[in-house]
Amino acid sequence: MTGAQTVELVAGPNVLAGTIAVSDRSSFWGYEANLRTNLCCQCRCFTDLIAGFRALGLDEDLHINEQLTVLRAPGGTFNVSDQFNVHNRFYGGQIGTITQYQLGRWNFDFITKLAIGNTRQTVDIAGSTIINDPRTGVSQNVGGLLAQRSNIGHYSRNVFGFVPEVNLNVGYQLTDHCRLYLGYNFMYWTNVVRPGNQIDPVINTAQLPPPQPGGPARPAFTFRGSDFWAQGINFGLEFRY
Repeated sequence: MTGAQTVELVAGPNVLAGTIAVSDRSSFWGYEANLRTNLCCQCRCFTDLIAGFRALGLDEDLHINEQLTVLRAPGGTFNVSDQFNVHNRFYGGQIGTITQYQLGRWNFDFITKLAIGNTRQTVDIAGSTIINDPRTGVSQNVGGLLAQRSNIGHYSRNVFGFVPEVNLNVGYQLTDHCRLYLGYNFMYWTNVVRPGNQIDPVINTAQLPPPQPGGPARPAFTFRGSDFWAQGINFGLEFRY
């Protein structure tokens, strides 16, 4: 380990033939339950207070796989795999307001929410290297490139989190009980873990399979939190009786 930046050869003429595949997956979901009461009501406008419970989940995976073939004698192949999986779970109390303005059959909603609670962060790191050596046969080793014995494992912690949200909706009253609406939503979630942030770019090459003694235990694991935001368009049909 020199401490300087370097590169890894994946393919080169008469030396190495190989491919590298990077895949990622992201899943975001949530649910809430609220009580609602009126704060003020005018001819064309009213404002309600809501308070309740909110839960959110953010699951993301980052997988890196390398297939390498040595072109020089005696040859051989390497299958290197690094996996970084993260899970975030938020549970907390929520408070907010709903304001609606009525203009004929048109209505306009402005919804604000703020949830405060606990975020459970979980990180799972795994890595492996399968070596097919024509002289010694096939061997499977713990550790890939970015995931080594020094950072492979299961890690979790609890942190304090805030989740503000804003909704803007425009609706049209089709009947006295049925409304069609279209809107915009923005949400911000503090203190989550993302898979890319959990990668330590400093590598002790002596640890690469097959490992050799010497050098620091790097890559190392340290929780690296960040913020997450999401926005989107929503539409639907609302029925009230």
